[in-house]
This record gives sequence, structure tokens and C-alpha cells, in this order.
Amino acid sequence: MKKLKKPSFARLSPLAKGRIVGLREAGTERDGIVKQVQKKDGKSPSLKAVDNVLQRFKEVPLAFQAHSRIPQPSCRLSQPGHIQVTSRSHPGHIQVTSRSCK
Repeated sequence: MKKLKKPSFARLSPLAKGRIVGLREAGTERDGIVKQVQKKDGKSPSLKAVDNVLQRFKEVPLAFQAHSRIPQPSCRLSQPGHIQVTSRSHPGHIQVTSRSCK
């Protein structure tokens, strides 16, 4: 008797959805996509989930474009005296003082 698998309710990450669309555009068949892509819990998505992602891409292709999550500074950073590099609490982060945001 075959042992039943527990259903996985983990979701596909945005990266996994992008990989599904990219692999399909490269000519990979749906079965191959299922074997190559993993959900957040490490399991493979179902064929229905892959089909849903591809259908969503056909309907709204702009939803799959990458967006930069790096906030852009609203002030000028051209003057070197107004930038402080914090090294203790947040290594590598730049702190802009209020003098440079006039």
C-alpha cells in the first residue's frame, strides 16, 4: 500500500515564480520545471501551481518585473563632511546628517 504524503502549504517565493517563468521561456517543459524549482519548505510545486504562475504571468506580466528595494536618498551626498559611516551598530551602513539635507 502506498504511503500518503502530507500536503504542503508552503508558498512559492518571488524568486521561485521568476524561475518558473524564466525556465518556461527558455523552453523547459512543465515536468522539468517542477523538478528544478522548490518552494520555501524545499518541496517541489505541483503542476497546477506552475500552471497558475504561468497563467498569472500571461495576464499581468508587469507583476513579475524586479523592483529595487534599496531606498534612494532624497538629499545630496556630494559634500564629504556630511556623511558618517557607522561601524558599531550597523557595519557598512551610511548615515546622512541633517546638515546635508537642506
